[in-house]
Amino acid sequence: MKSPRTKEKQPSAQFNPRQSKAADAQARDEKVRQRAYELFEARMRAGSPGSDVTDWLQAEHDVATA
Repeated sequence: MKSPRTKEKQPSAQFNPRQSKAADAQARDEKVRQRAYELFEARMRAGSPGSDVTDWLQAEHDVATA
């Protein structure tokens, strides 16, 4: 006699705060990267002095205050 098949439990799509925070951090980092690159390009076009660090810090500020 065959044993009855049981359905395997699917993982439920519950809210996971760790995943949410990680996704938020990834999205924020991507925005900072994009803004830092925009600042870098503008600085290069203008021939202005500066560095990648100043571009990054300004980008973090811009994203945080947007």
